[in-house]
Amino acid sequence: GFDMVKQAVIDGRARLVVTAGDLSDKTLKEILWICGEWNIPVRELPFTIEQLWMELGKRVGVAAITDQGFADKVEKLLDFDGGPGQGPRDSAPMDDR
Repeated sequence: GFDMVKQAVIDGRARLVVTAGDLSDKTLKEILWICGEWNIPVRELPFTIEQLWMELGKRVGVAAITDQGFADKVEKLLDFDGGPGQGPRDSAPMDDR
């Protein structure tokens, strides 16, 4: 969850942070801030927390990817999809949410 992701970012292990599409605005704002401070990209997945829970067996809305190759592949797949994933809430400025 959030605390583990935050620690991975601070420790320098996170290569990419991914969020569920229905992550709360408060949590998203915190993730964007911490990742911005450490220059870690954040991408929105085209899945809800419920869908991630069903697939991963763990209820998460945010996750850190620590393997650079896997992070690159996820970003490439999200770019190819052309749907959500361009950034959190399609990179809308926080004031516009």
